[in-house]
Amino acid sequence: MSRVLEDLYSPETLYLLIPCPNAQHGLPTNTDKFLPNPQLATCPLALEMFEFVGKLMGMSLRANLCLPFHFPSLIWKRLLGHEVLR
Repeated sequence: MSRVLEDLYSPETLYLLIPCPNAQHGLPTNTDKFLPNPQLATCPLALEMFEFVGKLMGMSLRANLCLPFHFPSLIWKRLLGHEVLR
């Protein structure tokens, strides 16, 4: 399962997730985090793939797996319904 997640972060395979702006600009925090690629927001195949990522996340939680989902706190807060400060 970890190998599947590694492919999510690889620009050579899917390009579903992209490095967060901090990584792109060399800022010191969250350089190892990834965001959904906004260019794929309207692509039906990409939306199905994002849904699959969500299912992987749910499976990981349910089975107590420690899978490496490299998302910044902004994404986790949104998933939990918490307010994101700007």
